[in-house]
Amino acid sequence: MGTLLARLDGVTVRRGTRTVLRDVTLDLPATAVTALLGPSGAGKSTLLSLIASELTPQRGTVAIEPGTRLGLATQEPALFPWLTTAENVALGFRYAVNADAAARSGWAGLGVDGLLARLGLTEVADSYPDQLSGGQAQRAGLARTLVIDPDLVLLDEPFSALDPATREDLQGWYLETARAAGRTTVVVTHDVDEALVLADHIVLLGTHGGVVRQWSTTPALTYAAARHHHLRDEIRAAFDHVDPAHETELVGVGVGVSVGVGVRAGDLDG
Repeated sequence: MGTLLARLDGVTVRRGTRTVLRDVTLDLPATAVTALLGPSGAGKSTLLSLIASELTPQRGTVAIEPGTRLGLATQEPALFPWLTTAENVALGFRYAVNADAAARSGWAGLGVDGLLARLGLTEVADSYPDQLSGGQAQRAGLARTLVIDPDLVLLDEPFSALDPATREDLQGWYLETARAAGRTTVVVTHDVDEALVLADHIVLLGTHGGVVRQWSTTPALTYAAARHHHLRDEIRAAFDHVDPAHETELVGVGVGVSVGVGVRAGDLDG
């Protein structure tokens, strides 16, 4: 995985007097799953919004390989209340930039109906958002993100509202499809075991707004396997000790590329 799809270099984000992210430097390898792990308030969702170009940092740069199609699934699905489940999922096809999505090799190959079926939403395809359970709405939001077949998928706790059996089933399916299609994922979680189930790379963010530690690993694929993963105790111990008193542990890796000077295809090869 020597090729990078995106880089963040020295990124700082402030909201009022609070520094949410402090001098974060991060490489996102192509075709890999990177998990952003950390307690509430560590800036995980803010970091995801930076990658999605929804925020601009006060300092530092965010560079994404040109031509990369982004897809973002947030914790709150934000479905349009006047559209049915199926219409919400199909919304991305209304945009010209996604006109070729149906011909791509990943999730889009299933089409709207296929994705609804795989995510267990066929029976509520004609229902409106106020008629859905929290888990159904979350799955609909995930389907809306995946149907345009993004190159870089940004997931903010996408399985948090699901029952354990459904969660494990969809995690396994997601990873299998992402790997087969060569897609890249960044997933936000506060669950160490979920990070181990999903990720090739785990990034621990601290409450001080910086990167505390990073690990490269192999996805455990199931929660049972995660509980026996050789890194689990080390990661959990690091997670449990993240607090402002550990700011001296701040570590950053990677080299950034300024997006302002025009990043060319190939500039992000690592």
